[in-house]
Order: sequence, then structure tokens, then C-alpha cells
Amino acid sequence: MKKFLLKGAVFISTFLLSFFLMEKIMNQGHDNMTMEMEQPTFPVISMVREGREYNTLYGYAHGMNASFMRDVVTVLGKERNTDFKMKLQGRSLQGLSLEVRSLDGTRLIETQDVKNFKVHGEEATGTIFLKDLLEKEQEYLLVFLLDMGLGKKIHYYSRVVWSENYHVTEKMEFVQDFHSRLYRADLAQDLVKYLEPNGKLESNKSFHKVNIHSSFSQVTWGNLNVTEVVKPQIQLTDCTADTASFLLHYVVSTYEGENLIYYQVEELFRIRYSKERMYLLDYDRTMTQLPRSKHMVGNDKILLGITKEEVPMLEDKSGNVLAFVAGNRIYSYQAKENRLIEIFSFYGEEGHDPRELHKDFAIKLLDVDEAGNISYAIYGYMNRGRHEGQV
Repeated sequence: MKKFLLKGAVFISTFLLSFFLMEKIMNQGHDNMTMEMEQPTFPVISMVREGREYNTLYGYAHGMNASFMRDVVTVLGKERNTDFKMKLQGRSLQGLSLEVRSLDGTRLIETQDVKNFKVHGEEATGTIFLKDLLEKEQEYLLVFLLDMGLGKKIHYYSRVVWSENYHVTEKMEFVQDFHSRLYRADLAQDLVKYLEPNGKLESNKSFHKVNIHSSFSQVTWGNLNVTEVVKPQIQLTDCTADTASFLLHYVVSTYEGENLIYYQVEELFRIRYSKERMYLLDYDRTMTQLPRSKHMVGNDKILLGITKEEVPMLEDKSGNVLAFVAGNRIYSYQAKENRLIEIFSFYGEEGHDPRELHKDFAIKLLDVDEAGNISYAIYGYMNRGRHEGQV
């Protein structure tokens, strides 16, 4: 009996010692394990109309269900043509082709290899001419297919319509002029006639949400003294002969003391055209601070800056570990250590790459345990990494 107990004690002691040594070896140097995703690699394509870029298109690794690809609409010129610009991002362009389909994608109307383009270093520019199979002022689906020499083609989607009566250039000029005047209150005085201020609105209390009913001071950035860091991407999301909707994406910055703070901005315009003047039917601007870990914790508080009031968050049962989402990034805050850790992000510290800032995805926090492990889901379009271009 004693011999049996002795063997058991030796076995348990050996097991515990081995377990302890294995844990030390496995965890050595892993106090802060991180893995950076690969940089974005897919080129981006923009349409060009009379020298103005608009409708930035992002690449998909596989063919998509055409009926869902309705983000932007490209208006063709008199000869059923449009110019385009492609930022190659260091990739080699082996070939370019296109398809024109019905909006639901079921009917193939035209296909052609695009030869009319030139490569200038990191950019390619060209013009496409579609055949006379299109009916005027009827929308179709345009699909660019890029061959980058990797054995598969990257897909880009835009609705397309042929019309000479949509006044796209004039509408775009109005939007760009309106946008640029907002940075100077003296130049913005001419825009007062387009606004419909309501002093009772909650939107007058925050720069996160500004609209056509906000005060003149809110619309013109108040005392923020913002600087435009990234030139706006202009997306034409809807267009008829009279009306049009534009969505602008860009980045601005401000200084807080010596700290440079960046914000991602979305600006929506809905306008109506007439020969006499333009009418602003709707205006909406959303401003969200791009958080930087080293500036977010102070005096036992998490400082998120200008953002929405309802922040997605989960904590463990003990209340020591808090996971939350800010600026499309996931963070973990450990209360006992007063330590903030960035868990997930598509974009870099400054967030200047439009492919990193593309926000066609969402984040869902699932679970947080007492050891600090966080389960979460990222779903939608993948901007970078091994799933780049997938949905």
C-alpha cells in the first residue's frame, strides 16, 4: 500500500512539475503577442469626369452577386465613354477587361478587353467606350476585371447609365465648392441660404453628427480648426436629370496641445438641379475620432473623443477586463493594471490609406472571460490581410 501511494505521489509531482515547466516555456516572451496583418495589395479604380475623380471602386477577390453591388453609379458621356484612373499600389497590371450586365446580373450585354490605357509608374489611366447596345437613361452593371498575374482576376463593380441630361459636372462642382467653403466661415456665408437651422436640435451639441438643421457654427466646424489631411473621395450614389446624391469620405486633423488627432468624416449631399440655381435637399456629416492608444487613458478614464455616444462594449464577470469598439478598432482595458491594448484594426496609426479606411464591414463583440480572452467577429468586406477582398 505504501509503495502504491509513493508511486502515486511521484507521478502527481512529476506531472505538476512538467506542467509548470511547460507553461513557463510556452509563455516565455508572450506577454504581448501581436500579429500585424499584411498590407492592402488590391489596386483601386476611380472614374474621371472632366478631370474630376469620383466613384472609387474597391476590388473583390471573387465574383459577387450583381444585384447587391449598387454602391455607386457612373454616368457615361456622349459617346458612351468614361475616363478612369487606377492606382496600382506596386502591382503589375497584366490585363484589363470589362463586362456590362443587366442590373440583376443575369443578362450579359457586352464584354471587351480594354486596350486603351497607359501605365505611368504607380498609376494607369485610360478610357472605355461601350457599344451601342445600351438604352439611354437605363441603369446597367459595369464590371472591371483586373488580371494581376496571380492566376485569378480582381472584380470591381459600378452601376452605369448613359445620359447627356444628368448635369453631373455641374452637380459635382456645387458639392465640391460647398465642401471647401466650410473650412472658412467668411466664405461659407454664401451657403446660409441652403441651410435650415433649428436651435433646439441635439446635433448642435456635438460635432459627431451635423446636418442641414444644425447651426451655422456647427456646420462650419466651430472652433475645431480642422485641417484636411486626405482629399475627399466623391461617390455618386444616385442620379437623375434633376437630383443627385453624393457621399464624400475624407480625413481631417486637429491639435490637442502637442498631440495630432485624426478624424474620419463622411459627408452626404442630396441636391436638386435647375438652370437658375442649385437646391440643397439634405446634408448630413458624421465625424469620428480615429483613436490612438497612447492618448486614450488618463486619470482612470478612457477618452474616446468625438464619437457616437453608444459604444459597443463587454466586460468579464469580475469587471476587471473591458472590451470595447472605438473608431472601428477593438480595444481591451485591464482595470487592475490600468492598461489599454489594441486588439484589432484594419488601418494604421494615421489611417491615410483609403483601402484601410473603407468601412464596408462591421464588428461584433461576442465574449470576454476573466483571463482577458476576447471573442469577436469581423464581417463584411475585408480590407487587408489573408482575406483581402473577400466578403
